[in-house]
Amino acid sequence: MSESRQTHVTLHDIDPQALEQLVQYAYTAEIVVGEGNVQTLLPAASLLQLNGVRDACCKFLLSQLDPSNCLGIRGFADTHSCSDLLKSAHKYVLQHFVEVSKTEEFMLLPLKQLHLPAGGPAALSCVPLGHQHLQEAALYLSVPLCWANSLLWECVPSSCAAPAGSCLFHPSLQVLDLISSDSLNVPSEEEVYRAVLSWVKHDVDSRRQHVPRVSLQGKVTWFNPQPSV
Repeated sequence: MSESRQTHVTLHDIDPQALEQLVQYAYTAEIVVGEGNVQTLLPAASLLQLNGVRDACCKFLLSQLDPSNCLGIRGFADTHSCSDLLKSAHKYVLQHFVEVSKTEEFMLLPLKQLHLPAGGPAALSCVPLGHQHLQEAALYLSVPLCWANSLLWECVPSSCAAPAGSCLFHPSLQVLDLISSDSLNVPSEEEVYRAVLSWVKHDVDSRRQHVPRVSLQGKVTWFNPQPSV
C-alpha cells in the first residue's frame, strides 16, 4: 500500500476522538463504551476491523433498546451491517409496536422503493373504503370528506380473485414493512390503523398522497365493517 511509504496518512470518515480511543485500546486492550461514544466508536471500529470493539458497541446498543430509540438503533445497525443487532432491534420494534408507533422516530419513518406487481401500474385496480372509515379518516386528518373519498382508496391487483376491498397491494414502505409483519404484536387491528393515520397526520401535506400505500396490508379486516348481529 502506498500509505506504508508515507510519513503522514489522512484517515477519512472517522471521528478523531474515536480514533484516539481505539489507539489506546490497541495498547491496553481496554475501552469504555457508553452513550457518549458508541455512535462514533462503532463505525470507526468497523472501518479498522476491530471486531472486539464493534461487538462491544453492538452489545451496549442492544442493552439500550427502548420504544423511543429502537427504530434509530435498527437503522444504525442496518447502516453499519450489524446483522445480529439489526434482527434484535427489528424484533423489539414489532414486539413493542404500540409504544413505538407513538414516538417521534416512527413519525419520521420514510418511504422506500416502490414495488409493483407483474404488469406494472396497469395491474392495479382500486376500490373505495367503507363510508364509516372515510368519515373517521377525514375527521382525524382534518380534511373534507370529499378529499378523503378521493385519497383513501385500497389498491388491489386486478388479477386478485378475492372480493373487492378484502386484500391490498402496496408499494413497500418502512411503515408498511412493520404493519404487514406476521410478527406484529398488537392488541387489536385498530391500534395499527390509528398508528398509520398518526404517521400520515404528522406531515399531512406531503403524506396524504401516500395514504393508499399505507392502508393496512394484512390487517384489512378492520377496514371492512361486519354487519351487526
